[in-house]
Amino acid sequence: MQATPVIWYYDRVSSSLDVAYTLAKNGRLSCWDSVFAAEQHAGRGQLRRNWISPRGNIYASLRLPAESPFTGDFAAPAFGTLLAYAFLAQDIPVRVKWPNDLLLPGKAPGEYAKVGGILLEERGGVLIAGVGINVVSSPAEACLREEHRFSAISLKEALGHTVQAQKFWQTLVLHIITVYKERENFSFLWESLLAPLLVDAGKRASH
Repeated sequence: MQATPVIWYYDRVSSSLDVAYTLAKNGRLSCWDSVFAAEQHAGRGQLRRNWISPRGNIYASLRLPAESPFTGDFAAPAFGTLLAYAFLAQDIPVRVKWPNDLLLPGKAPGEYAKVGGILLEERGGVLIAGVGINVVSSPAEACLREEHRFSAISLKEALGHTVQAQKFWQTLVLHIITVYKERENFSFLWESLLAPLLVDAGKRASH
């Protein structure tokens, strides 16, 4: 594993995922390297839904090793766990909603709001994690899909100050790699980062 991951910075692209796969195909994106885009004009989320991508937020794609724990159905929660711990290392209390939403505490007690999401895609043995994080802005309520369960929130709104998106992404990547190296039981870590209301719902469903 290389000591310092490479981050490719772009201004405006179709999708950071597509750029990442092109780089990987040409042998220019190793595991833990990533692509950071200031803006996307064809970003996508779960089920290929359009991901609104204004400037100031994080739109990045990180190449993961195509090995355990990033295999099968556990790949998304494993990466979500690493990403959540990277936030926690910076005192930002992110939790994970299965399989790909990143949540922060909302305004009311027990309430959560979506601050970002992840999307894992695999092509020809290359596994890429697309990451979108609302840094300075979040989608308006009218832009969210009708069945949305959580409102949207930005880090700026949650923290009360602005973080610089490129520098923040670099810090997240370094923390992700550190936690990966020191990983223990991913199932335990994943369960500890589930939003409490979702854990409770799961317990009720099992009885």
